[in-house]
Amino acid sequence: MTLTHLARNERGGSQSVAAILVGPVVLFAILAVFQASVWYSSRQATLSAAQAAAEAERVLHPASGAGQAAASSIATQRGLEDLSVSVSRGAETVTVVVSARAPLFVDIGVGRFTEQASMARERLTR
Repeated sequence: MTLTHLARNERGGSQSVAAILVGPVVLFAILAVFQASVWYSSRQATLSAAQAAAEAERVLHPASGAGQAAASSIATQRGLEDLSVSVSRGAETVTVVVSARAPLFVDIGVGRFTEQASMARERLTR
């Protein structure tokens, strides 16, 4: 064997090892970016559901379950799971707390969101 032949084999082997090590890192980075975007979108969807529910409940005489229906509609459209809606009506404000889970591939404990929205209730003044 010549020196040139040995050097070529060593170079080829190191490239294979580098490809084996770098491949999973690149795939993990792509999955992490996708997971982060799903996480952020789900967080925003939970907040939107809370705001829509508060808007539906703040009217003068809301229909029974209007806030729940509004939050459920947004959650269904955006793919949220395990939806929970809590409505608290005070004399001047309505507060809605929405809790939902994001549909993540790998949930490391950060896929559950709880968002709150408060709005002033409509009043009749004379």
